[in-house]
Amino acid sequence: MVYGGLRGAVGLALAISVKSSISDTVNGDRVVFHISGLAFLTLIINGTTSGLVLRKLGMIGVPELKRAMTIKVRERVVAQAEADYSSACAHADTDAHDALRLLSSLQHLYDDHKAGRAILQKRLQERAHAGRALKPMALSEEQEHDLRVTFDVIDVDGSGAVSSDEFYEVTLGVLACVVRSRSS
Repeated sequence: MVYGGLRGAVGLALAISVKSSISDTVNGDRVVFHISGLAFLTLIINGTTSGLVLRKLGMIGVPELKRAMTIKVRERVVAQAEADYSSACAHADTDAHDALRLLSSLQHLYDDHKAGRAILQKRLQERAHAGRALKPMALSEEQEHDLRVTFDVIDVDGSGAVSSDEFYEVTLGVLACVVRSRSS
C-alpha cells in the first residue's frame, strides 16, 4: 500500500491541519507545498509502475495452479455433457451420439488448425512487413467451376452468402453420410 501512493491523501490532510494550527503562514505553505509534491510524485511514479511491480512479484494474474484446475474442470464438464447427450440420444434411439463421437474424435484436428492458423498469420504478417506479400493463387476454369457449383449447393436460398443455418444443414448432411458409411 505504501508503494501505491495511498499515503498522499493522509499526508495532505495532515499538512493542511499543520498549516491551520500554526501562525507562521510561510512555513505552513512550505509544508503543504512539500507534502503536495510528495503526494504528486507517488501518484505519478509509484502509481504508474505499481502494475509492473505486482506482476514481477506474481501478485496479479491467474496462478498456474488455478489455470490448470480450470482446464480440468472444463474437461470434466465437457465429458459429462457428452456422456449425458450420448445417453439421451441412445434413449431416443437416434444416431446423433455416433455423430457426437465422431466430432469428439476430430477435436485434435481443430486444435492443430488453430495453432497452424496462428503460425500462418504470423508468417503472412512478416512477409507483408518485409514487402513480400503473397499473391492470390490463380484457379483453373475447372477448379473455379467446381467451387461455384459447390457454393451454389450450399447457398440454398440463393443470397450469395452462406448463412449459419445453411452451413449447419450441410455439416449435418456430411456427418450423416459419414456415420452411415461407417456403420455399413
